[in-house]
Amino acid sequence: MDKLKSIPGPRGLPLLGVMPALRRDRLQFVLDMATQYGDVVKFKVLNISLIQVNHPDAIQHVLQDNNKNYHKGFEAFPTLEMTLGHGLLTNEGESWLKQRRLMAPVFHQRNIERMGEMMTRRALEMFETRWTSAARHGETLNVAGEMMSLTLDIVTDALFSSSVSAQANAVGQAVSVLLQDVTLRFDFPFYPRPNIPTPHNRAYTRSVKELNNIIYGFIRERREHPNGHHDLLQLLLDAQDQESGEGMNDKQLRDELITLFIAGHETTANLLAWTFYLLSQHPEVEARLHNEIDSVLNGRTPTANDLHNLSYTRRVLDETLRLYPPAWIINRTNLADDELCGYKIPARSFLAISPFVMHRHPAYWDNPAKFDPDRFLPERAKQYHRYIYFPFGGGPRLCIGKGFAQVEAQLILAALAQRCRLTLAENARVEMQAVATLRPKGGLFMNVKSKE
Repeated sequence: MDKLKSIPGPRGLPLLGVMPALRRDRLQFVLDMATQYGDVVKFKVLNISLIQVNHPDAIQHVLQDNNKNYHKGFEAFPTLEMTLGHGLLTNEGESWLKQRRLMAPVFHQRNIERMGEMMTRRALEMFETRWTSAARHGETLNVAGEMMSLTLDIVTDALFSSSVSAQANAVGQAVSVLLQDVTLRFDFPFYPRPNIPTPHNRAYTRSVKELNNIIYGFIRERREHPNGHHDLLQLLLDAQDQESGEGMNDKQLRDELITLFIAGHETTANLLAWTFYLLSQHPEVEARLHNEIDSVLNGRTPTANDLHNLSYTRRVLDETLRLYPPAWIINRTNLADDELCGYKIPARSFLAISPFVMHRHPAYWDNPAKFDPDRFLPERAKQYHRYIYFPFGGGPRLCIGKGFAQVEAQLILAALAQRCRLTLAENARVEMQAVATLRPKGGLFMNVKSKE
């Protein structure tokens, strides 16, 4: 391994490395790295060396074939563990494997599909209260914000059979501050740790404390009154390890619930917002989508049983995930030396894998910038390498909420597209913002036009 090639990459500036270019435009930077330097690229951000991996075989090696050698590498983000604890997103090793096995039955497809009626009900409540009024009065809506509120309602209902309307501001603030914190610590790796009382750290600590109070309150209430509930919290409470017969203690429940709470609405909200934007820019795709929905449903409200017949609807979402993957970057740290594409990867390297880059890589996609849902027709999709399209990650750490997100997004899209069209507001600026997720910068402002 010592005779392997040196990894190519930009020299960068003294002390700063590539930080100025990365901060100027993260997405363009990672695209440029793949275009200019190829399958494996090395660059420095201040004093930290990162290795960007841009080949599907190498990505499969990291995420799947040799996954035990690669951990999440959250050392640069100390507040993630403070917020998420040892939930599935941050946990590692045998502890992670035990929790994953314990939680897998909770996310069985039948459990998710039972929540389909609730998902569409929440979407229609939003439509009938705010969207019909906006359509009637010609008002502009921030569709990104609307989707964030809707998916927050859905995830809280799915987790707790309840709404957090009374605590919505606290929940929204905690999630927002976490995402701001990840971005801040990426931009400023030497930012003081959470125990240093800067204004940001104080706001962060307050938000996490409020979120803890809400989550522990739900757990305490459920342990005291356990009967008659059919939500994810109850499924988690009932889950038992097959070998020991043990369930989760309150701390484990808290960690998993907060992880699901945060991850369970931000990503789906961004997916739906980008979907409505793309449909507004591609009327021929929008027309096919509406024709399918009208033909399959014939005026009925969609249910989980309809999803297999709404195949074009699913392809629209799949193609949106290709162009705008909410999880645009994946990080790993290797425990031992390894080799990728003929390059030595020393132990404790920081690796960056970007679905955004791979989903738009011209070596693997024809006309990659084009919005074409038929890329995901079964006969075409089966020809793709597994790791040129991986919006939910891959390998053993494939997102456990993938099925939930897919059912939720498909039902919401069908229910809303059945009733209205969305057009981009005049003078609206649409830009991508690559923070912890890939979101529309400053929101997505659109007008609602009822189909009735």
